[in-house]
Amino acid sequence: MDSPKRSWTTFVFLLAAAGALTMLSIPAQSNDLPNGHETQFVSTLQELPEAETKSLYLQCSRAALQGTLGTMEIALCSIVYETLLQDIFDGDFFALLDWSRNH
Repeated sequence: MDSPKRSWTTFVFLLAAAGALTMLSIPAQSNDLPNGHETQFVSTLQELPEAETKSLYLQCSRAALQGTLGTMEIALCSIVYETLLQDIFDGDFFALLDWSRNH
């Protein structure tokens, strides 16, 4: 399993690729989302195009299956999941599940 620093760096790259890093100014060695940044992160996710949010979720899902996520990545991926569920799938868990199984 990756070290927390390496795992966090990988996830920061993943976020950058999705365009969601505009609001994050967190050092790579950080294991905590600074106060107030969760709200900013959610706002940034909500501004992403649907395809990018879905891509980010799938990347989180793959990393979770590989066991390469640290505590911070798990927290951020959880926020990605909730945003996807509520904003794109209107809270319909089964619709999200069906979609994710096909991707």
